[in-house]
Amino acid sequence: MAVGRFLRTVPHHRRMAAVAFRLRRPDGVARHMRVVAEPVFGPDGRLMAARGAYQDISSQHWTEVALSVTRDQLAHTEQQSAARNRLALQLRCARCTTHRPGRRHAGSPPGRPATHSTSDTDDDTCLIGVQLR
Repeated sequence: MAVGRFLRTVPHHRRMAAVAFRLRRPDGVARHMRVVAEPVFGPDGRLMAARGAYQDISSQHWTEVALSVTRDQLAHTEQQSAARNRLALQLRCARCTTHRPGRRHAGSPPGRPATHSTSDTDDDTCLIGVQLR
């Protein structure tokens, strides 16, 4: 279909055209090809010939396929990371609302604050203290 349109474009529309397609060789190997052609006009404006070039673009095609797969994997990984970050934030905020400053919970030594988290309001605001070593 694309090749047929390409073959009609050069002589009938009298302009340059390009097409990419898959070609199956007699040995069964598929190659991806690109053909570019332009009309050549005589002094009287009549179409005299068509000149062009063809190129095996199989390596470029497979590189683009691999790049597309990599982009899809990256998008999936980014979604997973965002979901994990949302879950971690929800867990931290849930801990803030259940362990208010001054409250004691099991395992908290006497004389120490019950938690390093603070929350002064009943909304979803949650401040987490993180100590880096």
